Amino acid sequence: MTAGYEGITMDPMAKRILIVDDELKMCQSLGELLKERGFTTAHCTDASRVPQMLKSRQFELMVLDIRMPGISGIDVLRNLRASDPSLPVVMITGFPSIEVTVQAMKYGAANLFVKPLDIGELVREIQVLTGQGNPGRSARGIDSEIITKNPEMLRVVGALGKVAATDAPVLIAGESGSGKELVAQAIQRNSRRRDAPFVKVNCAALAESLLESELFGHERGAFTGAVTLHRGKFELAQGGSLFLDEIGDMALPTQAKILRVLQDGELTRLGGEKPVPTDVRLITATNKDIHRLIEKCEFR
Repeated sequence: MTAGYEGITMDPMAKRILIVDDELKMCQSLGELLKERGFTTAHCTDASRVPQMLKSRQFELMVLDIRMPGISGIDVLRNLRASDPSLPVVMITGFPSIEVTVQAMKYGAANLFVKPLDIGELVREIQVLTGQGNPGRSARGIDSEIITKNPEMLRVVGALGKVAATDAPVLIAGESGSGKELVAQAIQRNSRRRDAPFVKVNCAALAESLLESELFGHERGAFTGAVTLHRGKFELAQGGSLFLDEIGDMALPTQAKILRVLQDGELTRLGGEKPVPTDVRLITATNKDIHRLIEKCEFR
């Protein structure tokens, strides 16, 4: 395995991208595409050398493969967060799974792309995360109505740009009245989905049977009183974001169905048989201690 620098430009203002993948051709082809768009790139095919490269040169973003010989991309990301919690990292993988996605997001990955890559979408993501694609909506500057002097809230506002630039599901935790819905609205307003629907559901306000129908919809005749087809909130939020408030109050069976929608990108209405494709970003909020609920097997 070798590590090397690629695409060094003479422009001192060019954003520097580190590409980490054990496939040399992947590093080179992605590096060439990024160079054409004004970036400076370096690549590394030996993940164990990433810390050395980060010490020797400053980067604005890292593209990181997950499955590599020796040390995995998840391990690289976890180790990185101990020394640099702010460097944006975009993960790529040829072996996607819910577990891998959860691990990547747990350690602060900005997004995860599946091979074979949609290169255009990946490059656009890199441009947004580095502030080179959509001026005024980068990680450094967002449109937010949140006004605060609280240090913790200032930290949250500072992170909104990075979160908004991805399509990853989001969980916002905080006490009642702390501004969780404002945070959710800021994420939507600064995302690529800002002109699409932003649909809200209070999970604590509906019984489980009603909540399922409200989220996934139902077919005519699905149950007594279902006289017409009803499109659920997931369908109404198509192309935009679905905000599930108080998700900590949601029953486990409904949680399982939402996980299935996230994994498969489709849903089935109650009483229906034909899957309905979905393109929805999920934003959730709770005032409960989710970690404790997980330990008690009350939250998936």
